[in-house]
Parts: sequence; C-alpha cells; structure tokens
Amino acid sequence: SIKTSSHNMSGENSTDLLKGYLTIVPSGLECVASNFIRNTLEESSYACHELKILRPTGGDEETIDQLKEKLRLQNKKRDARKKRKNKRLAPTTKNDNEKTSNLSNNSDDAQMVGTLKRADGTEVSMGYHNGMAVTSNPGPLEGTLLLQFHTNAPARVVASIRGMGCGPLLAIATTSLDTTDENNNDINSDSKNQTAELSSSSQILSDDQTLEEAIQSLSGFLLQHHERNKNNYTSRFRRALSLWFEHAHDVWYGTEFYKLDCDDTKNDCIQRSMTVESKFKGKIPFKYRISCLRSHTKRYGWKREDIIAPLADQLVPVKELSGVDLSDGGNNSNTTENTDTDKDDTTPQWQVDLRNYDFEVLTILHTNSVTVAIPLRPYQYLSAKTYSQGRLPPDVTPPYIIPVRSCTIRLRPSTAALLLHLAKLQPGDVVFDPCAGMGTIPIETSMRRGGCIGLGGDVVLTAEVGDFIDTATEYLSAAVNHAKRQQSKTTTKNGVISELMASDAAMLPIRDGSVDCIVSDLPFGQKCLSSSKLSQLLPLFMFECARVLRPDVGRVVFLCGSYQGVLDALTSIECKSFDDPLKKANVFIFPCTSVFPVNIGGLTAWIIVVKRGNGTPMPIKDHRTKARKIAGIRKRVEESEKNLRARNKSGAAGEGPIKVKTGKAKAQRIDHADLET
Repeated sequence: SIKTSSHNMSGENSTDLLKGYLTIVPSGLECVASNFIRNTLEESSYACHELKILRPTGGDEETIDQLKEKLRLQNKKRDARKKRKNKRLAPTTKNDNEKTSNLSNNSDDAQMVGTLKRADGTEVSMGYHNGMAVTSNPGPLEGTLLLQFHTNAPARVVASIRGMGCGPLLAIATTSLDTTDENNNDINSDSKNQTAELSSSSQILSDDQTLEEAIQSLSGFLLQHHERNKNNYTSRFRRALSLWFEHAHDVWYGTEFYKLDCDDTKNDCIQRSMTVESKFKGKIPFKYRISCLRSHTKRYGWKREDIIAPLADQLVPVKELSGVDLSDGGNNSNTTENTDTDKDDTTPQWQVDLRNYDFEVLTILHTNSVTVAIPLRPYQYLSAKTYSQGRLPPDVTPPYIIPVRSCTIRLRPSTAALLLHLAKLQPGDVVFDPCAGMGTIPIETSMRRGGCIGLGGDVVLTAEVGDFIDTATEYLSAAVNHAKRQQSKTTTKNGVISELMASDAAMLPIRDGSVDCIVSDLPFGQKCLSSSKLSQLLPLFMFECARVLRPDVGRVVFLCGSYQGVLDALTSIECKSFDDPLKKANVFIFPCTSVFPVNIGGLTAWIIVVKRGNGTPMPIKDHRTKARKIAGIRKRVEESEKNLRARNKSGAAGEGPIKVKTGKAKAQRIDHADLET
C-alpha cells in the first residue's frame, strides 16, 4: 500500500502525485542507498513507493550460491598454501592462530570474502553486510546499478537527498529492466533486498548484433514494450519532462540551492525561470540534446553515436509534443492522442542544440538493457562535465566549487553520506576523519540531521601545500553559506559544525576516548604512498584510532583499496593484560560487522565496519620513530613531484633536468598549540 503523505492536501488519489525517479548507485552500495533514500523521505513524512533495484544481468551469470562455492574452494586452497609457507618459515604461535580465526571466520556462508572470476572471465568481488552476501563488479558503468523509486515529495526535497548513489538524479521515461509491474518488488528496510532482474527474454542488445540489428531492436522496444500496460512511450516521456520542469523551475532557478554560473545570479535566474515556463507552455520551442552511456564498450562492434542518431525522433517525440501546453503535469493520457489536431504547420518545432540546451535526454545501454531518462542536475550551468563524454559526470551535490573540479580529486559527497549512514550516527556524536583531504566526510557529517560534529585532519592541510589548503578553506566556507541559505528556507536549524586541522594520522593530537566514530577514506597505496609504505603506516594508524575511540561505543567505517591489509593492521593491535585473568577484553570486536566490496570510480574498493571493544590498546614499540620515518618518506615524495612539475614547465625553454634531493627530512611534531582550526 502507498503511504499517504501529510503534505498531500488535495482530494486526488495519492497515486496521481507519485513521480518516478532514477539514480545510479555503485554496486555494493545499492542496499545502503535504498535504505538511505527511503528513510530520508519517510522522516520528512513523504511516501516512497516501488523502490526497486534494477540489476542488469548478462543472461549466463552464476548465482550467489555458485559464487560462494567457488570462493570457498579458492579460500581453502589459499589458506593451505599460507599454512605450508608459515610452517616452513616459523612455527605458528597461539596468538597467530587467534588472529587467523578473527580474519577467516567463514563458518557462515554469508561471511565469505574475496575476489574470483566468473565463467565468462569477468571479475567479481564478494563480501558480507548484515549477514547477507554482497557482490560488486569493476568498471565505470559495469560496476553500477540503477535504483528506481516513486515519491510524492516536492522537487526541492528530492534534490536535497545527499546519499543519492553516485550523485546522478534522473526522471525516468522508460526502461527494459522494470519487468515486474504486476509483482511489486518493494524493498523494506527490515527485509531482504528484492531486485528486478533482467531475464534472458528481456534482453534488448547482445554482443553479436550488428548496428542495423541493434537499431531495429531498440526501435521495436520503444514502440511495443509498454503497449501491454496501455502506457505508451510518449506519455511517459511527457511525465518525465514535467518532472524536469519542476526541478528546473523550483530548484535550479527558483532558489539558491545551486550557485549557477552567471554574472548576476538573481536576475539571470529569474529570467531563465520565466523562459523555461514559456517553453513548457508551448509558446517557445525547447532546445535539447541526446547523450548516451554504454557499458562494455569494447564488446560491441558499433559506436554509441552511431546508434543514437537514427533513433533521435523516437527517443524525443518532437512531433507529438512541440507547441503543446505541458503544464498539466502529463497526467492526462488522452492529450497525446489529440495533439495533432491542436497544431498547424507553423508550430515551432523543438531544436537540437549541443551547447545551449534546456534539457538532456540520456540513453543508458547497460549490459544488454536500455533505459531512457532526463537528468535533473544542472551540469550545463555549473561548468561541469556532462553525460556527453560517455562517462558519469561529477557529483554536484552542494556545495560545489570550481577548484574542486579543476585540480582536486575527492570522494563523492553522495558516497561519503552513505559511509556515514553505515556508521549509524546518534545525535551529538563526534565523527573524526584522520585522512580528511579537503574535508568531504567532516562536512557531510555536519550536514546530517541531529547535530553531529565533524572533525578532519590531514598532513596536506599545511602551509607548504598552499593550493590544497585554499581549496579546503573555500569548500568549508561554501558549506557554511549553503547551510545558511537552507536554514532561511526551512524550519530545521542545522548549522555546519565542522573543523579541519593539520595533523598526522600516525600521531593524532586528540585525547584518549574522545571520539564516537571514525569514518575515513584511506589511501589506496597508489597516489600518496606505495603499498609497502602503506603497510608500515597502517598499524600505527590503527593504534591511534583505537586510542581516540570511546571503548564499547566507538565504531569504525573504512573505505580502502585492499581489505586484507586493513584487517591485518586491526588484528595486530594487542590489548593490555589485566591482573584479573577472568576479565577478557578486546580492542576491536571480531569478526567485523561488515566487509564488502564497492565500486569507486570503476575500481573495486572495500568497506570495513568494525566496533570498538573495551580493551586498552598496547602501545607500539618505537611508535614515534616509525611515524617520523614515514613522514620523511612522504615529504621526499612531495618534493619529487613538485620538482617534476617544475621540470615539465621548464621543458619548453630547453633547460636540463632538475636534480631531486633524496636526503632525510626531519618531521616536526604537531602540538596542540600549533594547530589552527
């Protein structure tokens, strides 16, 4: 049944007010994103109906049980090899056995962790979350899923949901994946995830199709796929366009939710709002463009541009909708049948404009399926990359500033919001990110309801790295201004309580037991440090995390490139012994709450969730000396990169290579008095 919203004041049926949305989520985070969206809408007293995970399949993929069996055999062989190797090198001690059992507690099938290959040669990673198996695939679009939901919430409420998968928000027109209209696969927060699977009979595209066959298959889908529901493509496209108008009129131009690029923001937005309203009523023709996202690019024998051009008239029903008043919201199904009688030959037709367009029609060719939708983010007005390049655009969730997209790589704010959702924050919690970078996670913490405090520290937030600290300062200032603008529009008072500081993750300037939760995007061992140096840093880092977390209350949520190294570092933290032998204490509680893969930027990453125990961590021998050594290595790497950039700039002038000093660099200790917050 549909939950009737308290904001529904009209006497109409609530089903007429539901609007269809679509978002793109990383594989592995689909369950977290669906629960986040549902909880956010229901907390605001709005309905969230038919929330479905649309999972494209290749037709011959293995089931979860088959993948578990293959992974069990693979892990069994790996453990046998490791056991033989350890037996040759040194005898196994009792503590080593305990650590191994903490890592490889595979008695439950849901807790199988690892990466394996499918029968078709593609990789798949498997982990567990809340006792359920989670899988993830690599690839920019292959490693994503589509999440569809219907709601009666206003456009402003939906646009402000910060945990929207990878960031995209679209108005769905049609999809070949939604084959379960008769059997609703509604996802409840307390039930197992039910997904709308693409059966082999519903596949639209295949790898062995020629260009002509692919065009014919897509054309037939657009004409016949929805005839059984008496709901043709034109009426669905019209409702999607009505939803786009609501976002453009109420969110893009009607408020200061997005800071659009223009000389005079207020006057320009008013003019744009009046223009788009005239176009929506049929007085002025629309300008549009068609873009395409396609997975498994190398498998097909044709380009995405070649298949979209012949289908342009079917993807955008120009003849049926040009010059028609669309202000009724697209709910009258009979209007599309009588549009030809209301128009004459002088009616201005919609125009194709690849640069100065009003709306964009996105065609997603995802693993033998097709989905048509209209993006609801103003990428063209934010000077951001759009779908025209065949890749997912950046996450423009406010605040979105220019230096972020030009010189800094950051975690998507929507992904950061989902990591915080996994932490199960309570009002007043102190959240700390030791590898904060420009402060995405601390700022997202302060954006949540409940008044959580976000703290962040990083070695790059120093005076020596001037460009980065300027970007972080501007980003934090933009977050404060955005929060102030939203407070003036809503009744909730949720200011930004976030601070950044220059600190070393191996020597945190924070008191013992003063942090409720640590959420961090750890270095992957590629850009910042090598994998070997990262393995030396992780034990020091985990000890500091255990020291600052509150016993029995603290939680840890890590996003990392390799789960094994992080788990080894967590289990290496020993607990201080007690006089009472009956008193058992653990620094961290194993097995972990969750260890599951997730697709981040096309690469396979891992999310680890573990709880803090009641034990006191044993200090690491020569902790400060090891931390200073790693800091010296890091500084030499930064100097080398700086000299390399200078050499590249001076290469045109014919200057010789610049010598890089590799001497030992002294790392200064960071005291509380030296910090500026």
